[in-house]
Amino acid sequence: MSSGGQYPIAAWTLAGWAVHLAVDALGPQGVVCAGRRAAARLYSGALRPALALLGMLAAGCLWILGLRWTPERVRTLADASLRRVADRVAQCVREGAQASSVAVFARRKATLEQVAKELRARQIPVEFYEKADRFKSLGLSEPGVKLVTIHSAKGIEFPVVFIVGVTEDAFPSEGPAEEVERARRVLYTAIMRAGWRLTLSAVRGRASGLLSCIQEP
Repeated sequence: MSSGGQYPIAAWTLAGWAVHLAVDALGPQGVVCAGRRAAARLYSGALRPALALLGMLAAGCLWILGLRWTPERVRTLADASLRRVADRVAQCVREGAQASSVAVFARRKATLEQVAKELRARQIPVEFYEKADRFKSLGLSEPGVKLVTIHSAKGIEFPVVFIVGVTEDAFPSEGPAEEVERARRVLYTAIMRAGWRLTLSAVRGRASGLLSCIQEP
């Protein structure tokens, strides 16, 4: 675990008190914000101790979140999510679905490479497909679960589709409107590739807010 997630709570408590003392030192005239006069009035009088305590509580929450979402923690959760997807794919094949009729979509090829590793460990054959490879055709008769980047998925369809890595990082639901709309279109394209069965997967606690817009038929 990186040192960034190991700061003791005392350090964040001191940070909260530092904010408290800084406002004291600057005075109402030093509070640079649109509502500085209202903020100064709120900060004065009996509310001062309560606001100082609120600052410490906020700092403690930041410490907890920083500890929870360290890069190592995120990678561990992502790996666990991909293993669960591989288990579901293997179960689907064991239940009678042809491996060649199953596809796993991801926005990043690196994610598909991790999925391939997990599937091979479960004795499930895989086949990569990229639209850039114009000399390669993709047929359902060819053995192996198809691993496809979402960018290459337009125009093809599979009976069973797994979409992995549907996180806020890959499919943002907040931010610039153009970026959110692009992510929405990309996810919609992937969803429409499923002919019969669709499964979406994301790291627990980091799922894209776009998932809340999806309604079951």
